[in-house]
This record gives sequence, structure tokens and C-alpha cells, in this order.
Amino acid sequence: AAGEWSYDRLWDAPDISEGWHTRNTRFWRSQGADVRGATGGGVSQRDLAFSRTALAELAAHRAGSPAFARALDLGAGIGRVTDAVLRRHCSHVDLVEFV
Repeated sequence: AAGEWSYDRLWDAPDISEGWHTRNTRFWRSQGADVRGATGGGVSQRDLAFSRTALAELAAHRAGSPAFARALDLGAGIGRVTDAVLRRHCSHVDLVEFV
């Protein structure tokens, strides 16, 4: 519907899109270099459980152990998903953090 909110339209407003990277960088530089600073208070076990289940379902359709040769964790942060999930299913994981 016209005027309906969507992620695609998020960047339409100049007050959001202009200076986004600078604000983002400033925020992350002000956070501690630990689990609390990177996650806002801790690692979500529910989030990790969901990721484990999703990847296990994908791996079940592939032969071999580990099921995947490579993975790319974009927006990896401190690597909690790589550590708790990806490394158990992949021979090699590359982590990329944009900030």
C-alpha cells in the first residue's frame, strides 16, 4: 500500500541516510571491546539455537563432514555465530566486520 513502511524505503529520508556511516562508526567506537559491548549485554542463546537448527537442516541435505567447505560471516561482530555454529559445519570460515 502507498505510504507503507518498508526496509527498502528506510534510506529515503535524508536525516537517516546522510552521515549514517559516521554515526555508526562513532557508536561502535564508544562500545567496549567485549561481549557486553558487542551484543548489548550478552549472547542470545535463542538466536544461536535458531542458527544451529537452520544450518543443521541445510547440512542434512549435503554429504560429507564437514558439510560445507567454506562460509562467509558478513557482519561477524565478535564472531559469536562463527564460534558457536559455523565452525562446526564448515572447514573454513572468513569473518568480515564492516566497522
